[in-house]
Amino acid sequence: MATKNSKPTRKARAKNIDGFKKPTKKHDRPSDVEAAFLKDVVVSEEQSSNSSLDPSSLEDAIDGFANADYDDVPKDPKDYRAEDVPVSAVEDVPVSVEKTTVIVTEGDFTDDTSEDRKSTPAGQNNTHISEPETETETESEPEAEAAEAAEITIKEVATEKVEDEDIEDLINDVASKTKSDEKESVTSSKKGRKMDKLPKKAKPYRIISRILAIITTIALGTFITYASLSNAIPFKYVAIIIGVGILFSGFYLFKSFRKKTHLSVLTILNILGVALSIASIFGFVKFNELLSFLDNNLGGSDIEYSVYDVIVSKKSSYNSLDDVKGMEFHSISDFIDTQKLEKAVSEQVSGTVVYADGITSMLQSSIKDPTYISLLNAGTWDATTDADADKEQVYKNSLKIIGEIKVPVEQNTRTSTANITKDAWIMYISGIDTRSGMMVDRSLSDVNIVMTVNPTSKHILMVAIPRDYYVQLHGTSGLPDKLTHAGSLGGLALSMATIDDLLDINIEQYLRVNFNAVIGLVNAIGGITVNSDVDYSFHCHTNNSCVINPGLNNLDGDCALAFARERYAYSSGDRHRGENQEQVIEKIFDKISSSTTLISKYSEILKALSGSFETSLTTSDITSLVNMQLNDMAKWTIETYNLNGTTGGAYTYSYPNQTLSVMFPDANTINIAKNKIKAVLNGASASSVSSSTNN
Repeated sequence: MATKNSKPTRKARAKNIDGFKKPTKKHDRPSDVEAAFLKDVVVSEEQSSNSSLDPSSLEDAIDGFANADYDDVPKDPKDYRAEDVPVSAVEDVPVSVEKTTVIVTEGDFTDDTSEDRKSTPAGQNNTHISEPETETETESEPEAEAAEAAEITIKEVATEKVEDEDIEDLINDVASKTKSDEKESVTSSKKGRKMDKLPKKAKPYRIISRILAIITTIALGTFITYASLSNAIPFKYVAIIIGVGILFSGFYLFKSFRKKTHLSVLTILNILGVALSIASIFGFVKFNELLSFLDNNLGGSDIEYSVYDVIVSKKSSYNSLDDVKGMEFHSISDFIDTQKLEKAVSEQVSGTVVYADGITSMLQSSIKDPTYISLLNAGTWDATTDADADKEQVYKNSLKIIGEIKVPVEQNTRTSTANITKDAWIMYISGIDTRSGMMVDRSLSDVNIVMTVNPTSKHILMVAIPRDYYVQLHGTSGLPDKLTHAGSLGGLALSMATIDDLLDINIEQYLRVNFNAVIGLVNAIGGITVNSDVDYSFHCHTNNSCVINPGLNNLDGDCALAFARERYAYSSGDRHRGENQEQVIEKIFDKISSSTTLISKYSEILKALSGSFETSLTTSDITSLVNMQLNDMAKWTIETYNLNGTTGGAYTYSYPNQTLSVMFPDANTINIAKNKIKAVLNGASASSVSSSTNN
């Protein structure tokens, strides 16, 4: 509180006015009341003489202030938010006047002149002046601050002459501040109304967010459950996926059902939820597609079909099986159960079977007699045309195939007892080549690879055996035969047993791939690039439209298959064909292993492979291997070794009266292969066995 004789500066007076205008409570903000009151005081001061304020003039000013007409002042507190604003407290001046506090109880005031307010009759105002208070009464803190500010200002006016310019500045400050506060009040009110309307507009959006949150939770849950049950993903990764899925889904559901969640947060969660839902659905569909593909193509089959070609002369009027129903069919006795063959012929074409003395005599009879019908296993037919290039042209120019008869046979392959992720095991990989692309039980095996796998030491050894290797077929005596003929005579079982005898091993798994799948697979991945290691160009024997030039060649599916089949263009014959086949397989693998190709061509690759291979490995085996690899991410050592020999001619078990091109085995390479296989089975590297000496 300033002393009675103190004389504040202009800056201090302005500060006191600010203090007067800014009470502590929000609803006690200043209005035009203070401005009007100060103006009255100034007018009263100007009317006095000698820069002194007469007590009677001060009382008149206060009476005018109290009796002013305020009927037009708005009474809604939302408009002015000012009630019971303490305006001033008057202390004794030269005359005896009790300290008085002026209380404004309602409304705001207009800028009426002091003369108008003085003329307002008493009893028509909305304000009152409180009863005089004694010095001992306690004032509230906001009222005390306001009273102090008003007291200093009034004393200054009463004791000194205040320049007109100073007074005008103070009045303008009060008025401008009041208008600014009113404008801010209106703006805040509008914003408040907008915020009140926002939840109503956002209600549909919140409902959509809740629906999306539920859909996302279901999609994530379905994918996680499916992936967990498939056992294709290691548990540690499944646990991470489950944890992230639960946290996100829980947070998403909580925020979407919470009314106070900001819309921007919901928008971000909705975007993430939609993305995760799409990814989960896509992953579920592709995962299910892959597992269905594996279930349909893995695990082998207890029942397969042996396909027999129905062959007649090109001069014959027979063009389909309907033309030969009820007729007599000529065949030979081979490894198949003759009773099953006779039953199939009876059921499918209502015919009977008569057995001929040999393949050559039977086919010659069909060439000479248009009514003579030969029935020959498809694998045997391929072996016959493959045995002699000259005869191949004769048969193809003179005979035609008018249909097929399928004979159901039991697949006589062995089962494995090894733990595929812990125990070492051996797989036989056979590449067959049939015209129809079907996986028949018997066919020439053009690719013969023995793969030894040790999942503990992470070593793989692949031993390639030439198709024309001159070996003793398992269970036969007398003349040896080409290894490829084992597939055409006895299928996988005979081929595996023959290789067991050759290398002193026990093959437990097999993978058989039809080379006709190369066409669709290579086209699905956009072609492959192979290298021709000869210095001349040639047309492929099986597809004359395919030209192979020295160096790199970009091939489509048809020419890739023709390149893999080619042997007549090379002096090394079948050995070079095997090398071409290995190169085609390698290039396909390189192309498929590319992440971009695998993702973009995923469905096309599965479609091309479907029905074109078979294996003894089950879906559980494959997923276990994938699980193991993802779990330890170990690097594998892959090595290869090729059996060798000398090319020559000899009679064979299947063609005892005809000299065929064969490869006589090199015993040294066979022994080296045996030792390398044993080394890998025992956890060592195949390279630990020298490839140049007989160990």
